[in-house]
Amino acid sequence: MKKRDWTKLGICLTTVLLLSGCGGKGGEAPPDSYVFGEEELPALNQLVSLEEGGASLLSGGTEGEEEEASTTIICEYTDLTSGGEIAQEYVSMLESDYETSVIDEEGVIQDPPDFSQESGSVLLGKNTAQEDGILQLEIQWEATSVTVSASLVEGLTVSKPEQDALTIGELVKKAEAKTPAFYGLEGEDMSQYLVYPVEGLVGVDGAVGMEFNIYRASDHQIQGSYIITTDGLSFYSLNRETHEVKKIG
Repeated sequence: MKKRDWTKLGICLTTVLLLSGCGGKGGEAPPDSYVFGEEELPALNQLVSLEEGGASLLSGGTEGEEEEASTTIICEYTDLTSGGEIAQEYVSMLESDYETSVIDEEGVIQDPPDFSQESGSVLLGKNTAQEDGILQLEIQWEATSVTVSASLVEGLTVSKPEQDALTIGELVKKAEAKTPAFYGLEGEDMSQYLVYPVEGLVGVDGAVGMEFNIYRASDHQIQGSYIITTDGLSFYSLNRETHEVKKIG
């Protein structure tokens, strides 16, 4: 399992002592974007209206080539009407418009947390242009505040969770749940057909799948041969004469 390379990341923080309130009241104003070289994401205050809330840069790197990729930027947004709602709106906009995903510490995509809780945290990540790291945002919220920690994590990429293989019975149910039209057959539902799995597993498009045949229930005449991957997500038609396989659906 890949882990964060804290040695490379360095976490070179330059802490700035702040007074409460906005950046103009003794603290440094937060950036418009969290920038690490060519990688960047818009700051919370650029996507979400904070109304009367304050925003401050708690810590961030010094401009320069040596520290460009070894800095964590931390911004705090205070005096908010609801920290959870602000965090949820920010996360939603980043996911929909900026190709980020909710992830765990290994970069695996996760479901969003319950933002209705009074306090909590969530990690978001976006692969770098070279796909050799993640621009990561750690968002923590309290009742009336949100803190965003932005960093560049090398050697990690955003990935989908692995799907467990389904049983033969589960795969048959998946196949039966489709409509006849999905398979290029006539009829309104699969009650007119029988799905029979073929013994053994086969390889298809780099995945493992189960072959199955569909028979007409009235006379047990075969109507077609197909393959479903063992995660139940992909279907293929199979021409038994030419052995041609074609993805469907």
